Amino acid sequence: MIDISNWTGNLAISQEGLFLRIVAPPSRAQTVLADCRRRIASGEWGPGIQLPPERQLAEEYGVARTVVREAMCALTTLGLIRTRQGGGIYVREAIDQALHSVAATLPAEPRTMHDLMAVRGVLEPLAAALAAQNHRPSDLAALEQNIEAMRGAQTLERKVAAGVEFHCVMARASGNVVLPRLISNLLALFVSSHRLTLSTDVGIVDGIFDHEEIVAAIRDRKVDLARRLVSEHLERTAEILDALMTDRVAASPRGRTVTSEIDKQQT
Repeated sequence: MIDISNWTGNLAISQEGLFLRIVAPPSRAQTVLADCRRRIASGEWGPGIQLPPERQLAEEYGVARTVVREAMCALTTLGLIRTRQGGGIYVREAIDQALHSVAATLPAEPRTMHDLMAVRGVLEPLAAALAAQNHRPSDLAALEQNIEAMRGAQTLERKVAAGVEFHCVMARASGNVVLPRLISNLLALFVSSHRLTLSTDVGIVDGIFDHEEIVAAIRDRKVDLARRLVSEHLERTAEILDALMTDRVAASPRGRTVTSEIDKQQT
């Protein structure tokens, strides 16, 4: 049982139950993130504009470069910016931002998460199968780099950004021009779910293990295996998410206990 007697926050009632929203002072990264979002929304940084270099932003905001990186990871996860091949971070086009804005209006409630996992269960196994058929060497390199980024992530923001990006990279490797756009914007809805699952020991360990198996199947062009591994990965993710969303401790499908960072901080 989590002790919430010392937490500050507010309660919200939804059709699915009771949720606690925690109110905490914003971190430096959150402050930078909020101002960057303001500059994008106001048009100061319009669609297609390249953002200033990391060093310049750090000097402008009076923070360390690591703080700017955290804010950039969050902006990427929110779907507001993207890194282009060859270097540079750019504001995404208006249509992409609009799709992400619509996605953000859906509440992070059990019913919403369940329905979205069902949609992902249709699109992502297809993306994996096509990636096994059509990937290029550069696609494999990007997938492998993503796994290393996820393994080396030291903060939850970076874990979330890497976890979301993996599925986007896999969709691009499919060679289908529609799937990357669909999956990229669907995964924007899953920022909150990634925060939950990747805050657990099970979520991060199983996530990396699953991603490695998926990449191996894609590398070997094993179409049916890649499709099946992604389906099983999404099923395990849904089980962990359900356990956390319904405020209970459950056994991992691999036999480990689901324990979140919040739980550990309260024990």
